[in-house]
Amino acid sequence: MSLLQSSSKKLGEMFRQLHEKNVSKRRQEEEELGNALLTEDPNIIHSYLRFRPPSNSTEDMSLYDISGDLQTVTVKYEQPKTGLEAIGIMGNNQANQQKDPGNYQTMIYKFDKIFGTTSTNLDIYNEVCMDYVNNLFTQKKSTLFFAYGLTNGGKSHMITGNNSDPGILPLAMVHLLRKALEFKKTLKCSYVEIYNEDVYDLLSEPKKKVQVKEKEKLFFLDGATEVTANSIDDFENALNLGFNQKSMSSTRLNPNSSRSHCVFRIFCPEDKVSISICDLAGVERSTKAGTTG
Repeated sequence: MSLLQSSSKKLGEMFRQLHEKNVSKRRQEEEELGNALLTEDPNIIHSYLRFRPPSNSTEDMSLYDISGDLQTVTVKYEQPKTGLEAIGIMGNNQANQQKDPGNYQTMIYKFDKIFGTTSTNLDIYNEVCMDYVNNLFTQKKSTLFFAYGLTNGGKSHMITGNNSDPGILPLAMVHLLRKALEFKKTLKCSYVEIYNEDVYDLLSEPKKKVQVKEKEKLFFLDGATEVTANSIDDFENALNLGFNQKSMSSTRLNPNSSRSHCVFRIFCPEDKVSISICDLAGVERSTKAGTTG
């Protein structure tokens, strides 16, 4: 069974329950939520932190103290390491650094929400993405979601997932198809990667370099392939084609590491709105990961 087919079946029950709610109540809820999104400052960047389950028994989770409101994490690290080199995470404001007894210092970071090691991709989608996807055709507000962090930190898993834990990209695909059907809209998608400061079209066979151009104060990719997506199969074909052409290599931290920034964009040409999901390359030092390029 393919990833997206599995995602569709798993999501089917959830969306069936949504549609079985009292229609007027559901419309009222969506209207209230849509009004909140409409008045939100478009320049605000929300930041979330997700803890990956420990990959081995030597990882000490006691170095991380999460606040009860799931918005603040205090990280302890040994001197002389400092800042982001030591912990590899960053919030939406500068960290507060303070002395700690012994050989430790602490860094305090604040996020919109922190997800623990038992969280699922569906948890992330429901909390972070679902409201924006659900109101794309009513509020006509384009949104970008991106995953940032160390190599082997779980970014690509959160984006694409697997059969048992579908990622936010296939979840958004299924959700958008249902909303497009409801509002009688057309969906298209594109898939590009940024590698060594060049942009490549992953839906072209073979992939080709495209140019970033500006028109009427808006930037666009000249010549990037746009595929009409009327079904899960259309999305799956585009996702698989692009994934197989991504720049991948083995590193000390991950045997199947993506070495580029990849952006999958789903957009409605009638309304000129889109949902873009970006999987950023790892942020660690190349000397540590053994990366090249």
